[in-house]
Amino acid sequence: MPSLGLASRIILGVALGLAAILFLFGFLAVTAVQQSKDQVLQQRLALSETIAGHIDYTLGRVLRQMEDSVSRTPIDRADSSIEDERQLLSDTYHKLGAFSSVELLDVDGTVVWTEPTLTEAFGANIAGQSHINRLLTTGVPSIDLVVPVTA
Repeated sequence: MPSLGLASRIILGVALGLAAILFLFGFLAVTAVQQSKDQVLQQRLALSETIAGHIDYTLGRVLRQMEDSVSRTPIDRADSSIEDERQLLSDTYHKLGAFSSVELLDVDGTVVWTEPTLTEAFGANIAGQSHINRLLTTGVPSIDLVVPVTA
């Protein structure tokens, strides 16, 4: 085996040293990026859980407010008029504030009135929607469908 000269040993030592340093810095860079990515994903998960909890809270509050509005002013009274029902719907809509519209249905699931007034919805039967059908059959209100408002 031939012995290496001084110049060859220096070049080999410098090359191996540079390779070791580049490997170390590359490894540290990849590790830092992975940790940063993991931290961002954890933050997104925490934010998603917070938003979901707030949406659940808001929808639960809305459901309680709607039940409270209906229980305080029963619209099944013999002396109630359509204006009383419309006023109740208007009051409920303004209390809620987070919805684009609120509908009043008859016992068959047909839209009788909306707040704000959406004449194209009058007479539409929405009993086929799962949450409406469940409400009509069980009498237990639920919030089952949230449709985003499109601009």
